[in-house]
Amino acid sequence: MAILEIFDRRIGAGEPVLVMAEIGVNHQGKLDLAHRLIDAAADAGVDVVKFQKRSLSTLYQEKLLENPNLGEQAFQYLLPILREAEFGENEFRELMSHARSRGVRFLCTPFDEESVDFLERLGVVAYKVASADLTNNLLLQKIARAGKPMLVSTAMATSEEIQGAVDFLRSLGARFALLHCVAAYPAPPEDLNLRFITELERRFPEVPIGYSGHERGIACTLAAVSLGAAVVERHITLDRSMEGPDHAASLEPDDFRAMVAMIREIDRALGVPQKILSHMEQANRKVLAKSLVAAQDIAAGTVITRELVAAKSPAKGLPPYRLPELLGRRTTRAIPRDSCLSLEDFGAPTASFARPDYRTPWALKTRFSEIDFAEQFEPPMFEFHLSDKDIDEPFVPKKHYRQRLFAHAPDYMGRRVKDLASLDDDHWERSIAFCQQVIDKVHSLAPFFEGPPALVIHVGGASMDPVCKNRERLLARSLAAFRRLRTDGIILLPENLPPHGWYFSGQWFNHIFAEAEEVVNFARELGLRICFDTAHARLACNVLKKDYRRFVETVAPLTDYVQVSDAAGFSREALQIGEGEIDFAETFDILRRHPGWRWCPEIWEGHLNGYRGFLTALERLKPFIP
Repeated sequence: MAILEIFDRRIGAGEPVLVMAEIGVNHQGKLDLAHRLIDAAADAGVDVVKFQKRSLSTLYQEKLLENPNLGEQAFQYLLPILREAEFGENEFRELMSHARSRGVRFLCTPFDEESVDFLERLGVVAYKVASADLTNNLLLQKIARAGKPMLVSTAMATSEEIQGAVDFLRSLGARFALLHCVAAYPAPPEDLNLRFITELERRFPEVPIGYSGHERGIACTLAAVSLGAAVVERHITLDRSMEGPDHAASLEPDDFRAMVAMIREIDRALGVPQKILSHMEQANRKVLAKSLVAAQDIAAGTVITRELVAAKSPAKGLPPYRLPELLGRRTTRAIPRDSCLSLEDFGAPTASFARPDYRTPWALKTRFSEIDFAEQFEPPMFEFHLSDKDIDEPFVPKKHYRQRLFAHAPDYMGRRVKDLASLDDDHWERSIAFCQQVIDKVHSLAPFFEGPPALVIHVGGASMDPVCKNRERLLARSLAAFRRLRTDGIILLPENLPPHGWYFSGQWFNHIFAEAEEVVNFARELGLRICFDTAHARLACNVLKKDYRRFVETVAPLTDYVQVSDAAGFSREALQIGEGEIDFAETFDILRRHPGWRWCPEIWEGHLNGYRGFLTALERLKPFIP
C-alpha cells in the first residue's frame, strides 16, 4: 500500500486527504499579508500552509537579473514580482511560528540549492518540489540528501520524464509523493485530465498520488479527491482581483473553507472497499425487509412445506432466501401463527448463559412485554428504553420486581424529535410537556421496583443542518427546560451525545453535549450526575479530534450510569464489545477510581434472538468490570 509519513501524518490510500494552502507569492512581500493568509488558511481547516523560497542570484542568469527586458515577456512580468516577494530568515521564522501557533504545518518550495540550505537552517521537516524542477536532478538530489519527505508536482512534464524522475528518486532512497498538476493559471477544466491520477496510481502503486490544482472553483479538485488524490494543493488569496501571477487561479477564504469541508465529507464518504451496513440501514432493513414466518399455527413435529411459510415484515428472523433450508425439515416445538422462524424451531441449540458474577450493579434493557423473559438472567436492574407509545401504554406487572428501575426517555414525540434545546418556542414547550409526561410515567412504574428510579434523557440540540451558530443559546434553552421539570423523586441523568445522531432513519447533527467539559458544566449547573455513553464519547473524540482518555477522565467523577458498547469511525455506535475502537481496559480503569456508578450493555439490537447480543456483551466485559 502506498503510504508516506510526512509531518505527524500518514498520507495514502485509506488515510485522510492532506490539504495544503499554497500562499506562494500571493503575500506580495508584505509580512502582514502573509500572516493574514496563514490565518485565513487555518480558519479554513487546512493541514499545511506553503511558501516559496528563491535565491534569485543563483537561480537566474546575471544578465537577466540586471535587465529583465532581455528575457521573454512573461519573464519581464514575473521577475519584479519575485524580487518583491522574497523574505529573509527572520521573516520566515516568524511565519513558521505563526503557523505553529495556529495548528497548521509549514511547508516551503525551494527553487534552488542555496534555498535548500536556507530551509535546512530553519529546520523544515519536509519539502515541496515545483513542477519546473521535476527534471532538475541537481535540485532533486540536494533535497533527497536532506533525508526528508518530498511532495513532487508533475506539471510541464511528459510521462517519460515523470518515469525518469521516479526512477531517479528511488535510486536516491527518497521518500516522496507525486502530485498531478497542470501549469496554467488558471487552467481550463478540459486541460486537467484528472483520470491521469488513476494512471499514476497504476504505474506507481507504491507512491501516494495527489493533486495540485490551478483551475477556477473547487469542483474539479473535489473530483480529484474522488479519484483518489491523497494530497490536495490549492493557492489561497484574500482577493482574486489582486495583482500577481497566481491570484486569478487562487481560492478566496470562503471558497477554500467550503472546499476543505467538502473534502472532509468526501473522505468520510469514500470509506473502505467493502459493503458495510450502517445502523440506520439495519434499522430500515428490519422495518422494510421481510422474514420467514409461520403462515398458520404449526404443531411440534410438523414437516415444513411451502404452504406453511410466508414472508412478512419486520425482518427479525430468517430472510426469505433461506426458505430452501427449512423445506422438508421437522419442527421440534410449536410455532404460533405469524411468529418468525428460526433454526431453533428445528432443534438448533440455543445459546447458553452463565450469570456473570459482577460486583458492580448492571442492568438489562427490556420492554414492558419482555420483562418476565429478561428476569431469568437475574440482572440487578432493568432499563426500559421507552418509546413515545409506551407513555400511554399500561404497564400491568404480574408481581413486584426486586430490580431497580432505570428508564431512557424517548427521542421522538409523534412525528417530531423531542428537543429541550429548541429555539422554536412552541416546539420547546411541547418538548418540556412531553418530558414531564415521561417523568410521570416513570413515577407510576416506580412502585413495582426497588429503590428510586432514574431517567436517562437527551438534552436536545439536534438538526439536519451541519452548521450551528447558536450553541450557547441551545445550552441555555436546555438548562432552562431542565429547571422546569418536576422530578418528584425521579433521578434525571443527562447523557453525552455523539456529534452525528440518527433520527427518523437518517443522519442528523447533535450540536451540543458532545464535548466532555460541556456535559460536566451542564450537570454541575443543575446539581445532577450523568449517564456516560462510551460509544458516544468515542465517536465524539473521533469527529472532534479529542483525546478519548481525557474525555473519560473528565466525566468519570460525575458518572452515575454507564451505557457500554463499542464504536468506530464517525457514526458506527452500539457495536458489540471488541468490534470497534474503544479500549475498555483503559475506560474502566478510570471509572474504577470513581466508584458508585452502574452500567448496562447497549448493543444494537441486542435483545434479538433471546437477548443474545446483550448476553455476549456481558461475557466479553468480564475482564474489565469488577
